[in-house]
Amino acid sequence: TIAVWVKLDSLTAWTQIFEDSSDVNVTGEEWVDLISYDGAAPHFAMITSTANNVDLVATKNPFDDGTGHADGKWHHLAVTVAPDATAGTSDVVMYGDGAVIGSTTTTAYVSAFSSTTAGAPMTHYWLGKSRFNDPYLDGSLDDLRVSCRAYTADEIKNLATPAK
Repeated sequence: TIAVWVKLDSLTAWTQIFEDSSDVNVTGEEWVDLISYDGAAPHFAMITSTANNVDLVATKNPFDDGTGHADGKWHHLAVTVAPDATAGTSDVVMYGDGAVIGSTTTTAYVSAFSSTTAGAPMTHYWLGKSRFNDPYLDGSLDDLRVSCRAYTADEIKNLATPAK
């Protein structure tokens, strides 16, 4: 699970929220990233050395004020990756403000990023920027959580509902 509160001041394509990656252009290059806006909506990708990749774009953009501009408000964004009932596959679910805004099933698996796999070691961690020549995030991040398990839909909803 990756979960975070995000407030965007502008919708700028390919601005990263979170990225974990290996060295660039090495054998077994791998990365995981959560992008606030790819020109359409939030975007999540896991690129593995085994070519079992996932590339999920949300079906709606919680940051858009309805006119193609950032609304400047805090929104909760989360992605979970969990093994499903079919052996060898995982369910990937993206949430915006506690509601599902995208999902897919993939053969990509989180354990592909361990130090015992063929991929390059994951040694670079970025918040609000990318190893690529993408723009910096124009906004703020708060309460970033990276977990070793997939939170349930109820747990995500609780995270996305601020205490009163």
